[in-house]
Amino acid sequence: MKFFVSYSVFLFAMTFPFPAVADPEAEGRGDRLVLRDTDKSLAREKAARFGGSRDLRASKPRRDSACFFRNQAAGRSDDARRYEPTFRCGARGITATDAQPATAPQVTEGDIRRAVSEIPMPSLQIQVQPGERTLVNVPTIFHTDPRTLRESVTLLGFDIDVEATPTRYTWHPGDGTSKSTTKPGRPYPAKDVTHTYRRVADEVRPRVDTTYSVRYRVDGGAWTPLGQTLTATGEPTSLEVEEAAPVLVTR
Repeated sequence: MKFFVSYSVFLFAMTFPFPAVADPEAEGRGDRLVLRDTDKSLAREKAARFGGSRDLRASKPRRDSACFFRNQAAGRSDDARRYEPTFRCGARGITATDAQPATAPQVTEGDIRRAVSEIPMPSLQIQVQPGERTLVNVPTIFHTDPRTLRESVTLLGFDIDVEATPTRYTWHPGDGTSKSTTKPGRPYPAKDVTHTYRRVADEVRPRVDTTYSVRYRVDGGAWTPLGQTLTATGEPTSLEVEEAAPVLVTR
């Protein structure tokens, strides 16, 4: 009779294997194989057969516990997390695949450079003297008001400080010509940057494009050059070009 019972238990165990899970009360001190069944004698026998523990405390419902079990199907080990509405570890519930704990986010130099290069650079407004109207064959003064951009962004938890300094100005008078300078120009009477229009025009739209030299640092570290310049297209202004006609004045 004893042999028949033992053999029946063996057949039942091979047909309906009990899930093996980590004891949630172990608190990180190592996983113990715990077999769950209301028949404690059967659980002890299966624990002894598979080299498991006789500790049945995990059968007790415990709130907010997440139980792990290992599936040895097809000779492959798959980790999964079992969620059960009644918070009973090992009870039949919903099984969802759970990836390994996520590692800390990694930011490459390429990621940083892309993030920095996407920061909009400030466009500068061109100033013209004389304003609104100018004359052909007379130097027209251009200048602008440069400023250094200081910006901070966060990328995957890393604080990135960005500093962009204007280094080159490309002047577009609006008549199809252009020229570049390293100076932003100054207002009259200075003549650092000038242009002479050769033809009359009802309207030209001069502008200045600004090229920035950019550097950045991560979490307050050393400054690193971006390795490329960034250019902002300026806002154009309207200007009329007239021709001065000599007038004879008598007194």
